[in-house]
Amino acid sequence: MLETACIQWILTATAKRDIAVLRPSNGTWYLQATTAGYSEHVWGDISVPGDYDGDGKADFAVFRPSNNTWYIAPTSSGAYALGFGVPTDLPVPNDYDGDGKTDMALYRPSNGVWYIQGSTGTNWSQQFGLPGDIPVPGDYDGDGRADPAVFRPSNSIWYVSPTSAAPFYRQFGLAADVPAGSSYFGYIASASPTLQLTNLTHPGLAPNFETGDTFQYSFTGRPNQPVSDVETKNGTISGSVTFGYTNVYGTFTINGVEQTSEIGSYTQVWSVGGVQVTSAVSFMVGQLGGGTVSITDLGETSDGHVAGVSTLSIANGTATTYSATELDYTASLYYNAGTSGTLYEEGTAIRSGSASGSGLADGYMSAPATAWNDYDLQTDHYVIAYIPYGVYFENPYYYQDGSCGDVSSDCTFGPGGGVYYVVAASIYLGSTLAHQTNVPQDGSAPIADYSAYNNFFTIDSAACRFGH
Repeated sequence: MLETACIQWILTATAKRDIAVLRPSNGTWYLQATTAGYSEHVWGDISVPGDYDGDGKADFAVFRPSNNTWYIAPTSSGAYALGFGVPTDLPVPNDYDGDGKTDMALYRPSNGVWYIQGSTGTNWSQQFGLPGDIPVPGDYDGDGRADPAVFRPSNSIWYVSPTSAAPFYRQFGLAADVPAGSSYFGYIASASPTLQLTNLTHPGLAPNFETGDTFQYSFTGRPNQPVSDVETKNGTISGSVTFGYTNVYGTFTINGVEQTSEIGSYTQVWSVGGVQVTSAVSFMVGQLGGGTVSITDLGETSDGHVAGVSTLSIANGTATTYSATELDYTASLYYNAGTSGTLYEEGTAIRSGSASGSGLADGYMSAPATAWNDYDLQTDHYVIAYIPYGVYFENPYYYQDGSCGDVSSDCTFGPGGGVYYVVAASIYLGSTLAHQTNVPQDGSAPIADYSAYNNFFTIDSAACRFGH
């Protein structure tokens, strides 16, 4: 949107043109007159200057869409207001009856009808135009009267309805062009509409939202155009929905509050007047409390003797983990269980711990969960062999080649100078991983990578040796 939206050349009694601008952000006219110098005037919404009293001088005038009222300040008399139009009309004042005075007139984009109140007391309407057309009235036939005319961006054609001849059309321009003859040069947005999505409650979460957050969509585009969206929620695409129309300034705003029913992942493709916003918007809606999402990754050796688990739970802003390695009875005759768990936040380790036990090694950890961060729990699983060194002993479960430290690959031990002691050999089996994306996500539609079962180690059963 242009800050200085309307530039006008205003005729004074000296027959010299004065430069004036209306700044929509503060409703102020800035005038540089050839005789009176610089001045400022605060008054108005949409500028509609013209010679409404026919004295040869341009009068300050505005159209206020909020109450459908024209406010006019003639140079020869007192200011007055007149209700005329509806909020979505485009004011198109001009001299339509040829009496030398500016007539109030409106173009209604929804039906393409021109509504004119002549200064001579005659009022009339004329249908000429389609939705999406830009009004460009002017005296195209030279008879001293303004003619209804529109520029159609979809085909770059000017359509003119002269008062003295049959309507005609002419192709001139491109779809992205703004017709210089239009009073809306400052108000007509570019052919590429824009969108800004804002989290008014938690700006730091942008582009994402928690339930209860207030959101705001702010659009710019051509005036009086439909604003539509095609949405994908949790992988399901919906049809196009129209939410409303841009106003005469070419802007449109949507405000609302995220509900629990809206928890999920979104991709939205918006368009204004059928022209797509440059890029799609993607965001998440989550809930910080009131539920639990638990992601578990399971694994076991292919011989079934050792099982492992990683569980990551998010509830009420806290990440809680559980890591475990469990041996069956046969494996527990020869080994103890070993577990090492590490919790990662955004790829950085923030908690770690380890445990061992004769049949089960497990433990819990917890940490505050920051909204919309990623969390990973990696659990490494081991079996620990306690081997009497200095006697013949052979590993009954040959889990991994070379896994028994610096001794032979088949874990066979012989006499060692009559010295007997125990060595512990940790045999790494593999890891399980529980992963949560964009948490806390405590709702009915968790968004996470989930693995129900993983083999974290493959045993070479043919290499197992029983006896010597």
